[in-house]
Amino acid sequence: MIKRFLIRSWEENQGPWLLGFAGLVLAIGFFAIYWRQVTHVQPTSIRYAPKPGIAPVPLLVEVSGFKNDQGVCMIAIYDDPLKFLDINKAVYKGSTKIIAGKAKWEIPDIAPGMLAVSVYHDENSNGELDKTLGVPIEPYGFSGQSGRLLGPPKFAQVQFTWDGLSVKPLVLEVK
Repeated sequence: MIKRFLIRSWEENQGPWLLGFAGLVLAIGFFAIYWRQVTHVQPTSIRYAPKPGIAPVPLLVEVSGFKNDQGVCMIAIYDDPLKFLDINKAVYKGSTKIIAGKAKWEIPDIAPGMLAVSVYHDENSNGELDKTLGVPIEPYGFSGQSGRLLGPPKFAQVQFTWDGLSVKPLVLEVK
């Protein structure tokens, strides 16, 4: 009986039924959009307090001295002299494109303290510092280093103090 009523009503009054259905769909859509905005706010430019021990601003690193823009620049950041130059024990490791002879990083969540940075130009993008007879053949550099060293440097030679507040970038050069 209800089915017969609905069919007859539909045949006689298709316009009002369609308008009512469209209005219902629009109301549900607006409600869904409103509900998502109210209950699922996505922060965009709000700066929250950092986790304990984590710097409130990102560490900025700029590397120059590249002879070309081929490949990528690899970076590793260490906070322990015993883990220095062991890529698997770096507190941060990553790569970025080289643009106009420079590479830049903005690294969040680095705890303040004594750090050392190593970088190299991975010209063939194989993820490794290429060497011949143990001597690097790809350009490389370290934080706090003014000149070439014989052999890899010690942590103490390239360390610097990161206070977690500086917006001035750490500037390195590959040679």
